[in-house]
Amino acid sequence: MADVQTLREGRAGRIKVGRGLLYLEESHIYYIHGYLAKLGIECWGPNVEDSSESLWNSSCRTSALNTFRQIAASGAYDSMNFNHKYVNDLILLIQAYNHYIHFIMADRVKAEKKQQGRYSLSQTSRRNQKNQESLRARRDKFAVANDLPNRYKKIIANLHSHSDDEYDEANDCFHIKTLPYRSKACNIFFWRLDEQMKASGIMSQARKRCLPKVPQTTNFQKAPIGLPLDFYNSKWLATLPVTQQRITADSSSVAFLPDPTKSFDGEEKCGAETDDEEIEGGVIDLEVPSPWETNWDEYVGDGKWLNVYDEEEDADFEPDEEEGEEEEDDDDKSEGVGVM
Repeated sequence: MADVQTLREGRAGRIKVGRGLLYLEESHIYYIHGYLAKLGIECWGPNVEDSSESLWNSSCRTSALNTFRQIAASGAYDSMNFNHKYVNDLILLIQAYNHYIHFIMADRVKAEKKQQGRYSLSQTSRRNQKNQESLRARRDKFAVANDLPNRYKKIIANLHSHSDDEYDEANDCFHIKTLPYRSKACNIFFWRLDEQMKASGIMSQARKRCLPKVPQTTNFQKAPIGLPLDFYNSKWLATLPVTQQRITADSSSVAFLPDPTKSFDGEEKCGAETDDEEIEGGVIDLEVPSPWETNWDEYVGDGKWLNVYDEEEDADFEPDEEEGEEEEDDDDKSEGVGVM
């Protein structure tokens, strides 16, 4: 038992397994060590590149399932809602083990061999996409409940109109990603929308969303198709082939006011009947950047909304223990709040 490395640092109580915590008594740890020593296994670890029926992999499976069954029968896994009727169903347990170890984990190892860190990157992308979906759902619910104009609802309902926020553990906030295809008029509109949501109390219990000093471009580069022309960054749109420009943007319509900072002011608080009103502004020329993309003195660039707006919180995440605290250190890695 002295040579067994698996769970060598394990102590009675909480044991960190991956990102989770496992609760085991000291007697259970001794039992696992004794069983592994009996099979001559110093460090448990299947070879996912070999056959699942190889001698080594069979020994790993046998030790894992037998120790699991014995410990589960004692009630050690009751906190995980383990169903005791399956403790003796060896066929099912073997199938579950083989699927997880020799299919899921094997694919993960293959991906890591091709590109180191690929799995971690994919997991981060999934979390960010979930954050993006939550942000869209919250904004869309507010838009429907308040009967916003349909031209706004169309933009809000599209998943790719919203930022895929990424959590920053060091600063305990969510980094707002920059969408290169989204215009400043649209950025300002979303800021105004979030201000309305905050005023209504929807965003009162939310995690902080902050914009990093160095803009972080979104990992999702696919731009939405068929949205009003002024949704798109004219410089970005001008880089596309003419045929692609026509497919991407709806050049027959615009969504935002000539001055998007006035969104939701006065008549903008009314319902969808404003859709039929004509929005002044004329033709948008892609060769001439819009004033919202060139007037740097009044509006900062995409992804650089530092110290412009009040601290903003995102209602799409679970509340933190402490919320609403203002940032005091100007040298923090992340400052200000955006609307990306």
